Amino acid sequence: MDQAVPLDHFSPSVFPPGHKGWHWLQVADGLLNPICIPVALARGRQDGPTVLAVAGVHGDEFEGMAAIGDFFGGLAVEALCGTFVGMPVVNPFAFEGQMRETPPIWDGLNLARQFPGPPAGSLTQRLAHALSAWTLSTLGGDDAFIDFHSAGTRYEYLSMVGFHPTGGPHEEKSRRLAAAFGLERIWEIPDSPASRTTFNGCIARQGIPTIGTEVCGRGGLVEADVSALEAGIKNILMHKNMLRDQEAPAISSPGASMAWRTSMVHTQTSGLFRPCVSLDERIVPDQLLGRINAATGEVLEEVRATIAGRVWGIRRFSTVRAGEYVLLIGAQAGA
Repeated sequence: MDQAVPLDHFSPSVFPPGHKGWHWLQVADGLLNPICIPVALARGRQDGPTVLAVAGVHGDEFEGMAAIGDFFGGLAVEALCGTFVGMPVVNPFAFEGQMRETPPIWDGLNLARQFPGPPAGSLTQRLAHALSAWTLSTLGGDDAFIDFHSAGTRYEYLSMVGFHPTGGPHEEKSRRLAAAFGLERIWEIPDSPASRTTFNGCIARQGIPTIGTEVCGRGGLVEADVSALEAGIKNILMHKNMLRDQEAPAISSPGASMAWRTSMVHTQTSGLFRPCVSLDERIVPDQLLGRINAATGEVLEEVRATIAGRVWGIRRFSTVRAGEYVLLIGAQAGA
């Protein structure tokens, strides 16, 4: 890698056609040492769109990090039309701290709830501002943004690829990206104050075609998930006609019938969560989904379904506080 470049001075367009390499980007200063992240950059010999893939918004979600590195290692720049940029660890504080959030010594904030971020805020907020400003200066409406996530250390998810219901032509482009990515479950990410302040939610609402993924998690690195995400990046590049002599896989019509919506099941009490259902199990209203027990064994709460659907996510870290979610339920949009 070469010498670190400040993020706001880094432009893929200044690199010559045919360039492929790793670089260091400085994303924070004012500390004892500059804070840098690695970035993979490949610029094809022919013009075309730019695809930006990021991971590591949370420091305990590893599959996307590995997928970006694996994909970039096997990318033949001679076949590339356009530009690929990969940022496997966009929150170096959380990654080095082995935590979901930025460690409390800095500010303890969840980067995925800080976008677009105030330029004069806390460390995590300034990082969000720098990342979103650079992304919006680099990508346009004909490009694509991919934000890799997983269930982290406390949950287990089914694999899914999501888009935001932003309205207008950019939503349709994002929906088509989700369909092209190659995962079975297409997720219409619920519109909420929380989803609007994620990296992908912020960028999608600025007119950039955007998708986000979730895979297993549990603090692991399942190779099948890494391979699926790596294949998804390739599918997006083929969908954007960025890989010569490689035809994009056919996709079905990305209409509303393809999409699923999700809802979280929250608890009202603190204790030990003991699920009664399995991942991907079909559920019906009023079905018992789990119990919250006291350490003495007393049942404090019965967690019941309010809708029909399938179990898309389960909390695996058993202690839970009142107000936290313990299950993610997927239901077919329009059902």
